[in-house]
Amino acid sequence: MNEEWNFEEKSSRSTKATVLLIVSFVIGVSVWAYFFPVITYSAVFWVGIVLMGLPLYCAAEGLGNLGLDRKFIKNWPRFLRLTYGVIWVLICMAICIAVIGVLSSMLVQ
Repeated sequence: MNEEWNFEEKSSRSTKATVLLIVSFVIGVSVWAYFFPVITYSAVFWVGIVLMGLPLYCAAEGLGNLGLDRKFIKNWPRFLRLTYGVIWVLICMAICIAVIGVLSSMLVQ
């Protein structure tokens, strides 16, 4: 039962996990869209947050790793790697802020 997960290899588990995260996010957005405008701290608000929170976190982590774990970057000088890393993190933060901004526009106090 002591199994290691390696997401580098394409397995049926990683595909199932990805599909589950996408479906969870779509259901969360659908719930918020159906009950638009969503009142803050209502039951619909929390259902949407729970269904969209984990997929958003996983997408942000995956996006960060996508750019920072490139093999060709390891050969660059330290200054260029740091500059690339800072720029990549800023791009990822901008994408996450845009997604959260769009979702928060569906809320009403």
